[in-house]
Amino acid sequence: MVRSKCTVFALSLCVALVPGTLFAAVNGPEGQEIVAGAPAVAGPAASTNEGHFLCTAAINATGGVYSGQYVNGAQTGRVLPAQGGLAAGTYQVSFNAPCANVQIANGWFRICQIDTLTIGTIGGYCTVADRFGVPSAVWVETFNAAGAPTNLPFTLSVSR
Repeated sequence: MVRSKCTVFALSLCVALVPGTLFAAVNGPEGQEIVAGAPAVAGPAASTNEGHFLCTAAINATGGVYSGQYVNGAQTGRVLPAQGGLAAGTYQVSFNAPCANVQIANGWFRICQIDTLTIGTIGGYCTVADRFGVPSAVWVETFNAAGAPTNLPFTLSVSR
């Protein structure tokens, strides 16, 4: 009787310690089996991203280059409404080699952050996207803390 209780206890303990998602499976695209809770399959990037920041830019509120590495100042600036931008807070940041094609589909990761470029703090956030028709550039939009498009200084880093 003691042996049977020990066996039941041991089996109960194993079931409790092994996550149920390990055993759950669903059918994915084209009928392939996917284990629930498993990481998603990577997207269609042509190259992998190893997480190394290669090119950086610090952009002031008017769209001028404050500092950076490999940033192309001649093709960087505010994008005005006549050029497809918003009334405020729309920028194009362009890079030279080795960041001549920073599109997400090519494995590039882009991150922006509102930054005073000096001391102090500033409320707001920014978003990034591919710049249509300019593979060396990133489209950046900046917003104040309330979510309204606003000209704000920011930093942008691209990694590969």
